Amino acid sequence: MKKSRLMILSAFAMVAVCLTGCKKTGDDGGSTVEVPEFRDSDVYRAVLRDYNTLFNEAHSSTVNAERFVKFADAEAYLLDSAVLLPMTTEGGRYGLSRVLPYCGPYARYGSDSSKYKGYKIIKKDNNELLLTEYRDTLKQNWQEAVERGFDEEGENSKEAFNAAEQELLESWGITEYYNTYTTIFSSMPETLDYLATSHAGDSDVTTNLVDGLFEHDRFGDIVPALGLTLEANEDKMVYTIQLRENVPWVQSNGEIYGYVTADDFLAGFQHLLDAKGGSEDIVNSIVVGASDYSNGRTKDFNDVGIKALDEHTIQLSFVREVPYIESLLTFSIFQPMNRNFFLSKGGAFGIDEFARAKMLAGYSYGTIDPTSILYCGAYRLTNLTASQGITYTKNTSYWDIENVTLDTINLVYTQDTDEMLYFEQVINGTYAGISLSTDTLALAREKYAEYIYKQDTAAGTFYGAFNLNRRTYSLSRGQVASPKDDTAKALTKYAVLNKNFRKAFLHAIDKASWNANTNGEELRENNLRNMLGDPNFVNLPEAYGGYDAHTPYGEIVQDKLNQILAVSNEEHAWTDGEGNPLNETINVSDGVDGWFDQDIAYEYYKLAKEELLTQHAEEFGGREAMEAAFPIQIDIVYLKNSPDQIGIQILKAAVEQTFGRSQVTINAVEAPNQTSYLASTYLAATGAEANYDFYYGSGWIPDYGDPATFLETMVPGGSGYMTKVIGLW
Repeated sequence: MKKSRLMILSAFAMVAVCLTGCKKTGDDGGSTVEVPEFRDSDVYRAVLRDYNTLFNEAHSSTVNAERFVKFADAEAYLLDSAVLLPMTTEGGRYGLSRVLPYCGPYARYGSDSSKYKGYKIIKKDNNELLLTEYRDTLKQNWQEAVERGFDEEGENSKEAFNAAEQELLESWGITEYYNTYTTIFSSMPETLDYLATSHAGDSDVTTNLVDGLFEHDRFGDIVPALGLTLEANEDKMVYTIQLRENVPWVQSNGEIYGYVTADDFLAGFQHLLDAKGGSEDIVNSIVVGASDYSNGRTKDFNDVGIKALDEHTIQLSFVREVPYIESLLTFSIFQPMNRNFFLSKGGAFGIDEFARAKMLAGYSYGTIDPTSILYCGAYRLTNLTASQGITYTKNTSYWDIENVTLDTINLVYTQDTDEMLYFEQVINGTYAGISLSTDTLALAREKYAEYIYKQDTAAGTFYGAFNLNRRTYSLSRGQVASPKDDTAKALTKYAVLNKNFRKAFLHAIDKASWNANTNGEELRENNLRNMLGDPNFVNLPEAYGGYDAHTPYGEIVQDKLNQILAVSNEEHAWTDGEGNPLNETINVSDGVDGWFDQDIAYEYYKLAKEELLTQHAEEFGGREAMEAAFPIQIDIVYLKNSPDQIGIQILKAAVEQTFGRSQVTINAVEAPNQTSYLASTYLAATGAEANYDFYYGSGWIPDYGDPATFLETMVPGGSGYMTKVIGLW
């Protein structure tokens, strides 16, 4: 690891020279310093030079133990680069609910956990909530059963467990359940075209409407959905899938349109590649011919490794063995699409053909209209408007209707939730549950303490990220505008390309205090995350590379990162005021603030400032003039009247206290509404459109059960979906 670190340090020194050679003339009238312009590929090489090599070394292995250890090398390298700061995961707050735990599909990746199929909402006198005591018992029984495993039949079967659970619930007086589930949501889906999106806000909706090949049951096991069997050839590079027969496609009004066939999976896969919605990156490197088709090297979809052997059999061909194939086949990229219906909505096949078709007035497939798609899942949409929300209605033609427990799901759209009113509506039975804020938690403890529970945390991770190559400083109409002049823009741009500055800034962020703003002091650290995914996302299946079998992936990442930090700590040899060693540490465990260290932050800042003055003083008119250009200004966008309005002040206070406002300051840039906020951040289509210097709010929910699902998002050239969050491609 020492060699890799020295390579990246020397690489930055060399590329920094190249990165100062191309500049943009100042346009603010008063600034004499030009804002530098860089190519994304040059920035990536300067900042993450070895990452792609490390990733590919891991991804090319077909042995899981070797893959996981090598992926840990790549992740440790990425964390040490300090281009992003893992912040939080979902869950981890206190809540109240009538929904039974683990009653729907259970998965730590993909979209199955967003399915309402199987939901059970208790119905008791006086709208009583589920007691914490009962919830804890149900969760413990479930966890013990999953760890123990099940037999196909007998006392230890899943059927026996479900029956015993039902008896237990009846002994508690829980015998009735609601057939309608109502909750709130704050962000409308952007599209119903489930094969043309990679946004969770879209797939959370569409996963309830269209089934895929396989899915997870309530115990986390992969079971048949539209695919019945999965058979591999000898080298595990060709898979044959027998499909379920007589599965209806229905329209939004419930009328049968046709039946699912093998051709629907071919049509769906071609549309996935044609639409370029982001999810195609998952298959481009593994499915035969997918990359060539996506990149225009062939226009013949017959060259792609998906075939219909007959009306109800498909065959998938891969360029190599894919160790995570079973989990991958549960993901939405393998959902079907009815060819004739798509064409009737103005669709077209072929990358260029579809690009033209979707721009025409007659194209309406997947628009925010229930009639724009067909349904073969547990539910169909019967309403979808911002004013009235989303209504799911049970698909009475569904192949697995006996396991669809709710007739209707109502999602009520709101951007500005009155938390106290919502709390009261949960208590009176209008809504099924609530995540408790600091204010509502106090009220709940006063009156409903016996129902409060702590929510599980999830595998997905939200993080803060630097814009490494910022080119946008306001929206087209002048909204969300940076207050910086060109001199300040240039200084910031050079600063974020300096690894020591990035490390200084990330170590100065007090995540726990920031998180307490929404979670309360008691749970200030409960849902904090310090690596790209859940440290327990996978375990080593066997001993490898000096690590024992069953070692959690997070422990391996920690060890690899410790090795990198040991080299830099020896190099720096920092001491505190009493002469004791001052070493950088990063704790990748969940539930701790593993990065915050103001002393280390300040040491890194001193290094960064001297490097910046040495390397770039000439561009500013000399060292003294560059000194006068400080502080380094970091623009962070927040949504007006949101919890982030307070949170950003907490973050700002910690950073400016660490370095002094004369050295580093945070500009809290207000977005007046959700549309302008999302346009500047989450929905910026490319890195060039990202309108911030540092942003918290994007994250990644794993698509399948392998570390690659997190790490491939940061590969170069636009193939890594989340590189746009760090301002690239």
